[in-house]
Amino acid sequence: MLKKFAAFLSIFFICVFSSTGQSNLNELRTRFGGYLDLNINLYSEHFTSLPGVPNCCPLFTSGNGIGFAIGGLFEEPVYNNLLFSVRAGYNSIGGILKQNEPTTVILPNDQLAQGEFEHSINASFSTVSVEPLLGYRVFNSFMIYAGFDAGILMQKGFSQKEQIIQPADEGVFPDTRTRTRNDTSGTINNATSLLASIKLGVSYELPLNRSGTLLAAPEAFYSLGLTNIVSGLQWKVNTLSLGVAIKYSPYPSVPQKEEYRKKYEIDTITIKSKEIAQGKFAEGQPVFKEKTTEQNQNIVLTTEIYRRTDTLYILDRPKPEVELNTYAVYENNRKEKAVNFHIKQQFVTQAFSMLPFVFFGDKSSELPSRYSTLKSTKEFNIDSLEANPVVYNQNILNIIGSRLAEYRNAGIKLTGYSDLASENGDCELASKRAHAVRSYLIDFWGIQPDRIIITHSDKNCTPEISTKTQNEYGFADNRQVMISCDDNRILGPVIKNHYLETIDMPIKALEHEIDTKATDSVTDWVLSEYQNNDTLFSQSGNSKPGTVTQEISESFADSLESGFPLIVQSVIKDKYGMSATSEIKIPVTKDTSEFEVQRLTLAIFKVSGDILREIDKKAIQNFIKGLRPGDSISVVGYTDMLGDEAYNMNLSASRARNVCDYIKQLPEYKKGKANITICQGVGFTKKPPQIYSYELPEERFLSRIVQIEIRRRWR
Repeated sequence: MLKKFAAFLSIFFICVFSSTGQSNLNELRTRFGGYLDLNINLYSEHFTSLPGVPNCCPLFTSGNGIGFAIGGLFEEPVYNNLLFSVRAGYNSIGGILKQNEPTTVILPNDQLAQGEFEHSINASFSTVSVEPLLGYRVFNSFMIYAGFDAGILMQKGFSQKEQIIQPADEGVFPDTRTRTRNDTSGTINNATSLLASIKLGVSYELPLNRSGTLLAAPEAFYSLGLTNIVSGLQWKVNTLSLGVAIKYSPYPSVPQKEEYRKKYEIDTITIKSKEIAQGKFAEGQPVFKEKTTEQNQNIVLTTEIYRRTDTLYILDRPKPEVELNTYAVYENNRKEKAVNFHIKQQFVTQAFSMLPFVFFGDKSSELPSRYSTLKSTKEFNIDSLEANPVVYNQNILNIIGSRLAEYRNAGIKLTGYSDLASENGDCELASKRAHAVRSYLIDFWGIQPDRIIITHSDKNCTPEISTKTQNEYGFADNRQVMISCDDNRILGPVIKNHYLETIDMPIKALEHEIDTKATDSVTDWVLSEYQNNDTLFSQSGNSKPGTVTQEISESFADSLESGFPLIVQSVIKDKYGMSATSEIKIPVTKDTSEFEVQRLTLAIFKVSGDILREIDKKAIQNFIKGLRPGDSISVVGYTDMLGDEAYNMNLSASRARNVCDYIKQLPEYKKGKANITICQGVGFTKKPPQIYSYELPEERFLSRIVQIEIRRRWR
């Protein structure tokens, strides 16, 4: 019953607070009134019997009861949101102590049986108390209180008994032949005269009238007992009080004030001029019209009203005009008015192979800035990286660092190299490069030093199979640190599941022609593109605009949302501060292919190499698991641009053919009844997907690949 009532009151307070706005209490004022609370009394005791009252209970340890509190209150502000409160009233703090104990009972057939009886003491306590408190207003209506409760114990009666509870309807005590014994009542001896406790509470003040002078304050207080109820016994009472206080908080009387104001009724005459006059604004002479008097609360307001006619001189110049035209540029520089932005995408699951290399600059052992270094490991999240092979390999140190931190039994080997032609195969430089990689993994990722081994040679510090091309591209390929590991989890591919990839984006660029209608006074212009209030592109200038060309990247296309127009806006300003705007809307549509693609990139081939490694064979085996009838497989080999075109074409074809031959002999391929529909090499006549140049070593290495795709219908 106690728990249900407490839950009901809690729900009541929550509903009141959530459905009622804050009161208009801008400042605390003196308030007085009364309160009525329900007391939930919680006893904390540790004794066996009351003084002078026989009881065979082994130990009373807990008890509770329900009472009430009623009284008056007075509250006086002392500083800003702080007030002093004193409450005085009557408190009912009675309750029942119970303790069960096994016993032997006599049944009606005079047989003995095991039973259970209950010791109980029903205490009747009440106090007349005074409660000095300090209250603090947390926000406009919410108050917290802290202070003390000092009460004189007025009522201190009790009744006690021992009663058989098991069996429930039969059996008696052997000594009394009754179901109840030690049934005693009276006044508790040695009861304390004064009870003291610490009191904490909260209340929420709700206005009951428009002026906010009458308040209802649902409240909750908790009193922590400091003194024992009976001298010589460990018996204290803690009380949770839930209820409401009604407070009256009158406004203090305010002396009447007088205020004088002047009010102007202004008419403005506008005069246009080709040139701005020296005084472009002329204020007129005020003329008295009337005087008014009104009283608002404690203020007598006297207003003198004057009329005034001002003159405003403005420029008589034409407003600037702007016209915006946007054209879509397609393949072969074909250009048309932009009327639609159409993009075709497909779902892709791709395994991006990790290059086991970090490349360095000429004669340098510092990590190049393109390798992503972070201030904190918490900043790194591989899932947030763009699904791009170059991006992944420029994050290779953080990917390896995070994997070493996860797989604590794995270790790696680092081998530094230098170029023979441009760096004389400098072994000291090669060693410094390996130590730079090692230091980053140790200092930033916290990898134990004994898990990173550096291997080196004092005689030959060029790669075992190096790029022979005698130009800067070939030299840069050999300035490297090679990372090796026996645990495939460290250098294994990055898997990106079910992401959208753009496969057809006819528009290659947008050309924005900004025509200012032969206005020579334009000083500033801004061209912006946005969708759903998000700015996607912006360019500005401080002279007369012309044509703005925007190359459309794949990331820009990915950021567009289907069904919402791409809004292009041009704003110009002239030297007189006037502006003009022109805006066009280009509908955006995105279609998703009915086929999904699973893709594996094998970045496995050395310069002029076409041999599959064991790690690559394992990756192929895992990749083709789960083939379905009707799936089509394409295998395309690529090379970088170093070397002869015909030679590279044959090399890429050989790489593709070796992969196809290996797939065909696998049991998973035969069982899956899929078809290899494409098996070809393209040399460097076509760059691999997402490789846009051959300028960086990692871009060239990522072009020495074979890409395998499984294509299947998903809808």
